[in-house]
Amino acid sequence: MCTDYDRPVVWREQWRTARREHKCSECRGIIRKGERYEVSAGLSEGSWYGAKTCERCSIAREWLIVVCSGYLVGFCADDLVEHADEYDLWDLRVLAAMMNRGWIGKDGKLVPLWRVRSLTRYATNRARRMGMAA
Repeated sequence: MCTDYDRPVVWREQWRTARREHKCSECRGIIRKGERYEVSAGLSEGSWYGAKTCERCSIAREWLIVVCSGYLVGFCADDLVEHADEYDLWDLRVLAAMMNRGWIGKDGKLVPLWRVRSLTRYATNRARRMGMAA
């Protein structure tokens, strides 16, 4: 689960706008030219690592930050599914399913940012009401 890891000794995050295509470290989807994405780097257990995260995955993992006070880079969808199963939360299942599809909807189009924000906000508020927030 999201709390089963040691926090990095050093951590840096920076938002950028893609000048070329990149691959998201969370959903493995394409970060398209012109889209905003987050670049992060950390030092943990003596090793440096880096990640590029699309804006949709960054929004969705806010739930993990509120409830678990953190996340493990590259495993956010797994953590969302695990929490959804443990607490029977349909909204997290939907977020994780969209994330696992690289945010491509059933119509073949990219899921709009407002939809991801709305669902994440709903799930986060629901977690707070259930007393799950850290």
